[in-house]
Amino acid sequence: KVVSLGFDLQPFVDCAQWRGQLHTELGLPTDTPLIGCVGRLVPVKNQALFLQAAAQLVGAGSPAHFVLVGDGELRASLVAQLSELGLTTRVHLLGWRRDLPQIYADLAVAVNSSVNEGTPVALIEAMAAGVPVAATAVGGVPDVVKAGQTGYLARSGNATDLATAIVQALQAPAQLRAAAQAYVLRTYSLERLYQQVTALYDSLLAQQPKL
Repeated sequence: KVVSLGFDLQPFVDCAQWRGQLHTELGLPTDTPLIGCVGRLVPVKNQALFLQAAAQLVGAGSPAHFVLVGDGELRASLVAQLSELGLTTRVHLLGWRRDLPQIYADLAVAVNSSVNEGTPVALIEAMAAGVPVAATAVGGVPDVVKAGQTGYLARSGNATDLATAIVQALQAPAQLRAAAQAYVLRTYSLERLYQQVTALYDSLLAQQPKL
């Protein structure tokens, strides 16, 4: 029996109270689109692809700024890549953060650029916060992100595809954001996990012979 993961998503649902805080921290006007990628800075997460897509968007005239939330072994190489791409003033490395609801409150788009993924927790959190998502269609991502219905998908390793998905997410209608939030609250909530595990145990106990 498969029981999906469950999370306390309410802090993300309620994140609007923190709106503007990250923009202030970064010294940016509140109308500057912030596009974020949350995750360990390790090869499987492939933030290099995120930065390549960011360079394409900046080159096309986008006013967006980009944030990397997390840390790891690839930090130094990603910093070098920022310099090579001319993005040092447009990409902000925030390191490890515990205040994720405050982060999601100011994101215009949440991005996952992984080459493989199990259950994409950062995307689930973003969707719960009402943030549109753009992600590579790898591993368990398409189980969460339904293309054009709850988010936007790109081919793995294709920076142009990812940049296009980000632009689509920036233009996401309110109906899509609402559908994405409703889906993750229904599918990945702590209450759903509790109910499903309880039902499983009850069904197993009912099969035991009475002593």
